[in-house]
Parts: sequence; structure tokens; C-alpha cells
Amino acid sequence: MAKSTIKNQPKAAAKPTKIYFKNLDSIRFFAALMVFLEHVKNGIFWAFKIKLEGWGKCVWNICDGGVGVSIFFVLSGFLITYLILSERNITGEFSLKKFYIRRILRIWPLYFMVVLIVFLIFPAIEPMMKIHINHVANPAYQLTFLSNFDIMHIEQKCRDSEELMQNITWSVSIEEQFYAFWPLLFFFLPRRFFLPSIATVAIGSLIFRYFHQDDFFVSYFHTFAIMIDLATGALFAYFIIASAKVKAFFQNTGTITILVSLILFFLSMMYHDQVFTSKFGKFIERPYFALLFGFIIASQAMVNKPSKLELGNVGFAKYLGKYTYGIYLLHPIALELVYSFYNIANIPRNTTGPIISSAILGLALTIGLAWVSYEFYEKRFLKLKKTFELVKTE
Repeated sequence: MAKSTIKNQPKAAAKPTKIYFKNLDSIRFFAALMVFLEHVKNGIFWAFKIKLEGWGKCVWNICDGGVGVSIFFVLSGFLITYLILSERNITGEFSLKKFYIRRILRIWPLYFMVVLIVFLIFPAIEPMMKIHINHVANPAYQLTFLSNFDIMHIEQKCRDSEELMQNITWSVSIEEQFYAFWPLLFFFLPRRFFLPSIATVAIGSLIFRYFHQDDFFVSYFHTFAIMIDLATGALFAYFIIASAKVKAFFQNTGTITILVSLILFFLSMMYHDQVFTSKFGKFIERPYFALLFGFIIASQAMVNKPSKLELGNVGFAKYLGKYTYGIYLLHPIALELVYSFYNIANIPRNTTGPIISSAILGLALTIGLAWVSYEFYEKRFLKLKKTFELVKTE
């Protein structure tokens, strides 16, 4: 067994130590793009009369927003755990207070702005914009980061009443719940309990999923069901830091290994509804994809050998990657604004031209809003966040 590198180190200097994962912004963007495509693909497939067979079905499966969200969860588990353990290694301690402040400054400003727009501003302008919103979501759940339980209830009891704008926050709520308890493990527990505690969360999530596998909405939206994604990402981070051999393996990841993992990803996406058909298959589908995403994220984050398959080489994805939080939260608002424009202009939205153009305009407006939000709003809080960083990613 490789000797653990998780050990006390002298306290770091005041200047934060930089950890740069050059390829992860691209992963964030592609995950966000999958979520966006999930919400427009029905219309696009209808407009182009694409049948759900052959390559049409493959494209449909790849444009899977649920998979995009799962990638975000695994990525969050990886990054948060890696940074916590790195902070302990470098400084000899872990600041719980600074962790929570950093998370608040990163998540809360845009999150609560979206809640304000959706629950106060949009209802006020609804008649003028010629839009109709199903007011079924409970703002109290949004304000307390419990909206995943609200949408679970809505989907179970009020099927087809779910409002995208009001419930896009469900995954952010799960991440905030994760951030609330996860650092406590590394603050209060001795180091020898880090791995057992992460494994316990993963196994507990699998047990929960097993007993609720017949309820799609519980297995998709419940925090305990999703913990398998976050814990899997955390396990990859732990082993990379704790084992020199594991770290070296991912650092030496070459083009062949990256190519194989990406091919496996696409094949798994294209044929998952044929492979994971049995009850057991459906049960292992999520942990399988979590492991696959964890491997891809770890290899892209740690690779030292230059490779043309590094996702950071995809220039537009790397550039837009820093705006993905805004892209994710703001795209339902952007789409609703585009739809309202067509309504005001009395342009039917159920024909090919408007369906295609609304998707294109929706994506362009989403990126524009995310850019404005980041550059003129979120950045102010991110600059403040830097003052509480001992270890940071760029």
C-alpha cells in the first residue's frame, strides 16, 4: 500500500497556494450544454423530424441533462474534497469558517438573484410578457436550499406542472446541503477516519437507492440518492492525495487512456438504455456513470503529459467554462424571455423556424446573461472570496 501523504505540514504563508486544473472549465461547460440541450431537444427533434432510432437515438441520449447534472455533482465532490485535504496538508489545519464563507460568496449571490427574478419579478410582468407560469413551487423551499424536495413532491403529486424556471435550483440545493455537512467530516474526525467516512456515505447512498429504486423521482431528486455522485468524486480526490501511486497514474495519463475513457463515455451514453435495462442494471447505472465521470475528471485534472485530447484545448469551452454557473441557473430565464418575445410578436412557436430559432436565440441569450452576471455581479463577490482562500483553484 502506498504511503499516505495526508499529514501535518507547517502552516503556509499568507499568500494562497494555487492549484490549477486547466481542463475542468471545459468539462463544466459541456455539462451545462447538456442540461440546456435537454430542455430544447424535444422541439428540435420534432422540427427536424428526427426519429428516435439509430443515430437519432444516440444524439438524444447524449443530450441528457440528467447526465450533465451528474457530472456537476461528481466534479463538486472531487474539487471540494481535494481542496479541503490540500488545505489540511499545506497549512496543517482546515478552516471551517472560511470554507463556509467561500461557499456563500460563490453560490448565494446569483442563486438568490435568480429566486428574486423568478418569484417576484416574473409574476409581476407575466401579463405584459404574455407568458404563463405554473405557480406550484414553494418559495420557502428555495430560500432554505430544499428545492430538490419541492420538485420531488411536485413531480410525484402534480405531474406535468413542474416549472423549469422555478425548479432549476434543485441541484444547487443538493450541493448546498452537501457543503453544509461534508467539511464537518474533515474538521472533527481524525485523519484515519476520512476514507471510512467517505465510503460510508457512498455505501449509504447505494443502500438508499436500492430501497427506493422503484420510485424514479426519489432516486433522481433526493439528497441521499445523489450522494453517490458526490462521494465518488470525493473518493477520487482522496486517493489522489493519499496515494503517490494513484496520483502518479493520473498525472501520467496519456492520449490513449484519455481516448479510451472518452470513447467509453460516448458508448455508455448512446447505449445506456439498452445496457441498463434490468432492475439490477438500473440500480448500478448511476454508480457506474459516477465512476466513469470520476475517472475522466481525475485524468483531466491531474494529467501532466501534453495531449490533444485534453479538454482544456477546446478553446471556446474553456473560455465559457467560468460562466457555467450562470449558464445553468439563467438558461430557463433566457428561454422564457425568448418565448415571450415570440408571444408578443404573435409568432407561432409550434412551427419549424421558430422552434429552431428560439433554441439558438435561447443559447445566445443564456451565454450573454451569464457573461453579464459573472463580469458585473458575481465577480465582486469572487474578489472578496479570494481573501478567505488558503488554497484555491484558478
